[in-house]
Amino acid sequence: KIADLVGAISVEASLSSRSVFKSSIHKLKQHPGQRLVAANVWNLLRDSEIVLSHKDCDRVQDPYSFRCIPHVHGISRDNYNGAKEIVQNEANSVSDNPLIMPNTQIMNSGHFHAESIAQAMDILAIAIAELGSISERRLHYFMKGIEDRVPPFVASNPGIESGFMTAHITAASLVSENKVLTHPASVDTISTSGGQEDFVSMAPWAGRKCLRVIDNVRNILAIELLTSATINELFHAPLKMARGTQPVIKLLKKHVHFSRGDRPLYTDIKVVNDLIKTKQILSLVNKNYELN
Repeated sequence: KIADLVGAISVEASLSSRSVFKSSIHKLKQHPGQRLVAANVWNLLRDSEIVLSHKDCDRVQDPYSFRCIPHVHGISRDNYNGAKEIVQNEANSVSDNPLIMPNTQIMNSGHFHAESIAQAMDILAIAIAELGSISERRLHYFMKGIEDRVPPFVASNPGIESGFMTAHITAASLVSENKVLTHPASVDTISTSGGQEDFVSMAPWAGRKCLRVIDNVRNILAIELLTSATINELFHAPLKMARGTQPVIKLLKKHVHFSRGDRPLYTDIKVVNDLIKTKQILSLVNKNYELN
């Protein structure tokens, strides 16, 4: 949900079209996640003066990283739900060996094997990492500048100031790290116990690296949100953001000082990361619009 919200704010910042998120378009696809994401972005951007300001512009199509948010975020959501079901099923299953049956029989089994968890965590890591990858691409778009409204690197004085260039490099580094972490653990096995345990799941490592991917993506989204919020606040004003996204800026302004000119960004990134992690941003938005 937070990825959808951040993506919606970036759609505003990038002067991208809202029309590609219409439900009539996404009903033609049978992917439930895609439909939910499209509805989220469409509703979040309702009555955005920034979006309306370029309604009749000559741009034919927006980059994939904006136009295809429902397609990428959506399948990640579907795979998350699939992984969640697998984990819940396993958590509510018997994993003992040997098994003591109701008739007092003692039976050997392979119920301890965690292949289902390993594959679920591998799939989840890939799904979450993709949210970070497409987020970084949106950041990359901002670094080029946006028409005559936003200068390159979101720097007030390009060539003298760095703007968000280094923050983007940080995001790119995290995406690169995720490319390594999303190599499936479940495709590997090491025989132990003299060959008795000859095919192991590697589920613990699958889970550990999935947690690292989640942390990395949260940081990437924090950088994107900080960048797009800065664009909307400093470069698109006095045009107002949508009712669904404006509360986010108001919250950020309580914790982050939006200003022209270079400043250390790592503290702001950490603050935004914490606001995402503690769900303060989502809770605020859900007061006005319940995200799918």
